[in-house]
Amino acid sequence: MKRYNNMLIVGVDGGNFNTKTQTTCFTSGYKELAGKELQFEDMLEYGSRHFALTSSRKPLRDDKTANEDFFVLALFAIGKELTQHKIPPGSYNVVLGVGLPPGHLSVKNLKQQTQDYYQKQADFTYNGNHYKINISRVIVCPQGYAALLAPTKTDEMKSLAAQNSLSGESSPIDILTKEPLAILLDIGGGTVDPIVLENGVPNPDFHFSLSEGIITAYNEISAEIKAKYGRDVLEPVINLVLEGKPARVDDADARYIRERIQRYADDLLMKLTEQKLPFNNSYVLLMGGGSKVIRACWDNSRHLFGKLDYISDIRANAAGYEEIALRTLMRG
Repeated sequence: MKRYNNMLIVGVDGGNFNTKTQTTCFTSGYKELAGKELQFEDMLEYGSRHFALTSSRKPLRDDKTANEDFFVLALFAIGKELTQHKIPPGSYNVVLGVGLPPGHLSVKNLKQQTQDYYQKQADFTYNGNHYKINISRVIVCPQGYAALLAPTKTDEMKSLAAQNSLSGESSPIDILTKEPLAILLDIGGGTVDPIVLENGVPNPDFHFSLSEGIITAYNEISAEIKAKYGRDVLEPVINLVLEGKPARVDDADARYIRERIQRYADDLLMKLTEQKLPFNNSYVLLMGGGSKVIRACWDNSRHLFGKLDYISDIRANAAGYEEIALRTLMRG
């Protein structure tokens, strides 16, 4: 969260898999309750209705403005930010930073549709704290590229810092402006969005989006294990297996999960290569919720990349949205 002229700036990265802010990350799922008799860890009262966050995400969708789901999730995100920064109950003017894939920003009316969806007043109670917020302005930012402006470090920057070799670089863009050719790959739940940069400046010839996010692989894994073995494997279990953490899952299921994800990663690399992305002579920077899985699979194919780097902070987009929103406000 940032402040500017009595306004609170909050960046919300509303993904199909997770919703992120600068300080928080939670599954993009909630359940409407009959009342507030039962108390849960994260509860929201809005419009005389009661909601609680769940570990089951909302269904994958391309148009996130089609119903109220992502606005309710944004209210949870704002409530978490207000709590994290110890903002007391009260009335506040909020500037909201959100994102669209660069390839979607040029779609007619989509930017305005996104602004209209979020720009409203909301009277809500989050975990017992009552807030009245006026989302007076919605600044739509380029998803992925925004993360380059965030005060975060890539693995390469962390390595240089450990060697005391960083020379004033505070954001990933400081590294990429020195690269003649770079590819940023934002691997999310629903889409994979590449951006090609030349000395840090995006090349508009390569703005496209693939509906090949990590959720597609998870859905296929669950369906195939159910068809083959008759067993249900939920997404949190798949995550545990891929992270190498203990999970109560059959050995055959765990082996299949790892094999299927490797195949997904190989197929994704092939599809991206078919789009003429110049991986072999580019600085390739991975980010997004699915990037941790992909990176582990692609590490064995490093010879296919000029360089392979990684932004591990899944909240980097949200932090970048706040930075872009602040700069926009300061420009007037």
